[in-house]
Amino acid sequence: MLDFLKRKPKINNELHNIYHPVFSDQIEPAFKSKRGIQYYRFKDELPMPYGRYQMVQTYYLEYELRLDHKLFKQYIAAIKGFLDGSAGQVNIGKAFETISKMEARAELAFTPDQAYNLASIIYFDETENLYKYDLAHNKIKIAHWKEDGDLGFFFMKPLDDLLGLKNFLPQDLADYIRTADQILTDLTSDTP
Repeated sequence: MLDFLKRKPKINNELHNIYHPVFSDQIEPAFKSKRGIQYYRFKDELPMPYGRYQMVQTYYLEYELRLDHKLFKQYIAAIKGFLDGSAGQVNIGKAFETISKMEARAELAFTPDQAYNLASIIYFDETENLYKYDLAHNKIKIAHWKEDGDLGFFFMKPLDDLLGLKNFLPQDLADYIRTADQILTDLTSDTP
């Protein structure tokens, strides 16, 4: 599972990682994790390869809505089910309760998982193919950041701009993440 940490980076034209000549002047070091892994970022997000940029757009939309596509569809299906009479009655109260949950999520500054997802695209290690987004590799990366309590990268550009973290202190961010995770658990505990 941690094989990617032991691999030595390949420097060739077939692997489009940070060593590929096309990226030679576009990448800069971003931060080193508590596990000692050096992460990088594009100096300017505009030349980011389409495969990664497409994921930024996907996760940014989730960030804007404060919920992922699957959960959004579940909320809409629940509202329709409460209002269409298929259960033998219309339940306006439950429909409004579901709408209230959606509104409560929208009031959060950001959801921690969505912030980690954005970070996993923006910050990459030397083994990652920069033309793609490897979901399995990035899930591991996120799990390590969470386990280690790595939060410093949240305050780096461009993530701090995307999340609006200009006036947050590190302890405030840690407290917010704990609180937001509990709120989100409460809001989704009985979601269909």
